[in-house]
Amino acid sequence: MPVTLPWDGPTPPESPVEAKHRRPRTYDLLVTGRERKAVNRNYFNSFVWKPALAKAGVIASLKESAAATGARVWELSREHGFHTLRDFFASKN
Repeated sequence: MPVTLPWDGPTPPESPVEAKHRRPRTYDLLVTGRERKAVNRNYFNSFVWKPALAKAGVIASLKESAAATGARVWELSREHGFHTLRDFFASKN
């Protein structure tokens, strides 16, 4: 799915070279959301990736928070997060 993504910061570029490097770019994404846009990493981490890790026995199952918000509290596992998944995939291509 082709998706156009913004790059760098929101401040205006200070030179033509910087403007060229900051222009939006279109890439083919392997994983997209229902709106056919880039997947929100927080949603993917909490509702897709972490449940899969828990089912595979890599991390502990979901612990429902005692708070009134019912927050989804997963075992802390920085080495198994979405960022690590993304880096692994990028390093293989």
